[in-house]
Amino acid sequence: MKIARFLGLAVVAVVCLTASVGAGTAFAETTGLCKTGTVAPYCETADRYSANTAIEATTSQFKIVTNLNEISCTSSSLKGATTAESGQPLPVSISSLSFGGCTSGAEECVVSTNGLPASGSISRAFVSSGTLSFGSAALNVVCSTIVRCEYAVPSLHIAGGGPPSNMSWTETKLTKIKGLFCPHEATLKPATWTVSTPQPMFVARAESAPSPVTGLCSQQVTYCEPANLYPKGTLLSGESTDFEIRLENPYSVHCASASASTKTAAAYGEPLGVEGTEFTQSQCNYGSIGCALSDTASNGSISRSGANGLWRGTSQVFRLECNFNVFCQFVMNSELPITFEPGAPPLPTVLRENVPLQVEKGQAFCPHPELKATYSLSSPSGALYFTDVER
Repeated sequence: MKIARFLGLAVVAVVCLTASVGAGTAFAETTGLCKTGTVAPYCETADRYSANTAIEATTSQFKIVTNLNEISCTSSSLKGATTAESGQPLPVSISSLSFGGCTSGAEECVVSTNGLPASGSISRAFVSSGTLSFGSAALNVVCSTIVRCEYAVPSLHIAGGGPPSNMSWTETKLTKIKGLFCPHEATLKPATWTVSTPQPMFVARAESAPSPVTGLCSQQVTYCEPANLYPKGTLLSGESTDFEIRLENPYSVHCASASASTKTAAAYGEPLGVEGTEFTQSQCNYGSIGCALSDTASNGSISRSGANGLWRGTSQVFRLECNFNVFCQFVMNSELPITFEPGAPPLPTVLRENVPLQVEKGQAFCPHPELKATYSLSSPSGALYFTDVER
């Protein structure tokens, strides 16, 4: 379990970006191949591979399993090249897709590719990965008289990175194009292709990275994709059972129950606005005396510092009432933010520890107060990370 430290509250004007991004938002993007993943999924102009960049890869894992036989090839190679620097999707000319050492048991087979050169393409899937499609290219499989069939070439998944980067086929049922002697079922087994050029290779959005913003993400990434972004109105809340205001006398203020909550005012922003902020305490005692401890807090905002989230607001005033009298009144230091560290389920524990308070009333009863509390976050229920946002 990770821990975040609540250090206080500071005065900051809230700049809210009112447009929200919903999960799964679709938008058109221009795809290119990038030499670096520094600002993935984006790629600056200077880092993009140019048009006519060669793409070459090999594998020794090609296998087709049918209801009649199994066909394996000891070597396979792919050759092609981009025909533009970028595109929607990025156009690729497939010049060669060849297979060698193909057998079915003791029988020799021939696996070839029809329809070359083919007009394929690369589309980005997420972060630096994507898919390579083969257009109208088709696998032609011949094993004596048992199998004589033509199948569509499945798309390859591109795992961006490197060197080396790789591409792969997952287990896929092949789609028959034509053939008089075709098995009822044919499945392409998983195969990993090692990319020899270009290296490294990242599938990217061919555009400069936008200005930084802050969002709440369910994934630990640099840029949160819309599908993983917590929406406007996301509740951040936590509960505490050890809320305490320590004093330099025999007594301190203890509260058996306390909670803190706020809601995001947008899907993202810089900073990300929050609203409806509430801090509540109950079952409080000053020594053996039962008391009520109320406080006020304004709305605020969340920004990022490295991987952490910084929650800022205006000064918070605690009012301690015992026996219908105002016993003490404290003001929290407004120069420091509340700091969250990110975490996956179970969500992090949040601490306010040794936070100095200023006494406005009741100095004699409440000297040199310091706030300490441990909050267990209950919302959101999933992983919570403070990231930039893809948009």
